[in-house]
Amino acid sequence: MAFGKNRNWTLTYFFNMRNILLTFLLLGALVSLPSHIQAQDSTFQVKIMQYNLLRFGNCSGVTISDKYTWLGNVMNHVRPDIMIANELSPSSLYAQGIVFNSFGYSGTIDHAAFTNSTGSDIVNMLFYDTEKFGLVSTSILPSSNVRDINLYKLYFKPSTVDNTDTTFLYVIAAHLKASNSSSDRQQRWDAAIDVMDWIRDNAAGENVIFAGDFNIKTPTEDAYIELVNDRPADVTLVDPLDLSTSWSAGVYAQYMTQSPRASSTDCGVGGGMDDRFDFIFPSQAIMDGTEGILYEEGSYVTVGNDGKSRDQELACGNNTTVPANVCLSLRLMSDHLPVLATFEMQGRVTRNALEQLPYDFRFVAQDNGWNIRARRYQGAPLTYRLLDMRGQEIYATQSNQVEVSMTIPGLAHGLYILQIQDATGRQTIQKLVR
Repeated sequence: MAFGKNRNWTLTYFFNMRNILLTFLLLGALVSLPSHIQAQDSTFQVKIMQYNLLRFGNCSGVTISDKYTWLGNVMNHVRPDIMIANELSPSSLYAQGIVFNSFGYSGTIDHAAFTNSTGSDIVNMLFYDTEKFGLVSTSILPSSNVRDINLYKLYFKPSTVDNTDTTFLYVIAAHLKASNSSSDRQQRWDAAIDVMDWIRDNAAGENVIFAGDFNIKTPTEDAYIELVNDRPADVTLVDPLDLSTSWSAGVYAQYMTQSPRASSTDCGVGGGMDDRFDFIFPSQAIMDGTEGILYEEGSYVTVGNDGKSRDQELACGNNTTVPANVCLSLRLMSDHLPVLATFEMQGRVTRNALEQLPYDFRFVAQDNGWNIRARRYQGAPLTYRLLDMRGQEIYATQSNQVEVSMTIPGLAHGLYILQIQDATGRQTIQKLVR
């Protein structure tokens, strides 16, 4: 899967070019591709947000119209493409109400069907942009006990029409057992084991997001260790923040998610910002970008937390991370802050086309060049040649490494041609626009 990490870069792929004159390419001539080969030319940025909505529709201490308004202020500022929600009243009326009242920035948001096999008075929910994603299935983890652990399978629409060749995303949503007794910690650990077993058996090596309010207090808790423990790469989840020491340390104050209130004003808790309970865990495939979705480094944030409110309510007077009205809405809306991460997605070539290519690639823009990650189908070395539009060679190297950095001082903005060739003479020609 080839795509750039910077949206300002456009990658246009030309496959099976061995017998096509480079001159035609440099002149911008249109090349007819076989009908079974789908060219890729766009990278899409996708925001995924996790938010505990604090007994939405199931709390007598606040009006539902206020909740819609506060949530709408947050949504219209963040503008997520996918939102995983916890603590929604088990009624589709509230999910539909959120779609109509709180997603003012988009008329294409929909929600999944809610499940409630455990008979809880609060459930999880998935909201998603139907222009970018289609929902394939909704199910629950068979071992769900305290509350349902939901399993959603989505496909990315700006790709091939045939779903067998598109980019899939598994979203797992959970609200794990609260409190900190040994029994509570054991129940969280059991749930984490069940989730990892499901990934191993059903989604190994795939794009997986596990998100929710996990009520995990420290990185030494067994549930957290279970989720991010070293495993084969195809069954690995990653904490993008990689915080291995106590989250309560002041240096990590900006990542706390509970509580933005000093005192309880409705059904929530107060106490100020002192816990990191809410998480988005991508799979290793997403961190590496091998299956069409790539985590955008440094994009993981706790929305509205500027790190200045440790053990205090969220301060809004001089909060520079969000507007004042959004900050106040975050404080009123819930006793949790949402967490947000950004991903880059791209449609895939069809499997038939992929089988004809010796390699596929991921490109990451650097200040003066590219970092190229080649997904090998065989281990032979590759030759890389960068040409300008006059056909003059700017850079050349040969490597059998999975990643190659091409740092070129003084690289000007413009159009370039990258030739990548293996020892047998097979080659891919890529046109890159900076």
